[in-house]
Amino acid sequence: MSDFVKSSQVFLDNPSTTCEEALQFISDQAVELGIATDSAAVLKSFEARESEGSTGMMGGFAIPHAKSDAVKQTSVIVVKFVKGVAWKTLDGTPVRCAIALLVPFRQGLGRAPRGPLQHRGRAHGRRPAQEGHGCHEGRGDRQPRQLWARVAS
Repeated sequence: MSDFVKSSQVFLDNPSTTCEEALQFISDQAVELGIATDSAAVLKSFEARESEGSTGMMGGFAIPHAKSDAVKQTSVIVVKFVKGVAWKTLDGTPVRCAIALLVPFRQGLGRAPRGPLQHRGRAHGRRPAQEGHGCHEGRGDRQPRQLWARVAS
């Protein structure tokens, strides 16, 4: 995992309950992590993609993605929610985990031709762990295997 997603990009026990709250959280964290420069621009990109078709999948997962000039480097942010998030999904179940893809505008996930994550009409939320910020309490379990075990649970 550490080659693909840094442990600082994984957030557990996030309290978001709506898609909008989750996307705002992800956008804010992208700026705090140095992945992006403008939270509002990243959020606008997430919202534009959601307006094309929900990124909610099946089995409690969503794969929101943003392509924006505000994104400095291609990155992934993983958020596991305390409760299910109200998100339009293929199976109608709430989202328990979002795997967000952030891509600079000049790179990948182009509008035409449509990429593999952008099918028309098909469904496709760094702050160190602190209490009150939706992250898990301790840093002791921020090792890759322990993080993935928590995300998968």
